[in-house]
Amino acid sequence: MSSKKHIQPNRGTSDAWSPLFTRHMLASRWQCSIETLKRAERARKLPFLKIGRGVRYRREVIEQIEKQAEVS
Repeated sequence: MSSKKHIQPNRGTSDAWSPLFTRHMLASRWQCSIETLKRAERARKLPFLKIGRGVRYRREVIEQIEKQAEVS
């Protein structure tokens, strides 16, 4: 018998110091669905990185989008 443990990815949690967000992290941060993010990606309204089969978003880009969305 193998004593190896399968480690689950930490989905949906935000790491304040991580330079990248996952889809789950960003959906949680923006309180939207994964599908909403996918639509924005397809429309080229949300810049993303494709890493393997996963998608990541640069923290500085997300913070810039949030800043531009602020209403005074």
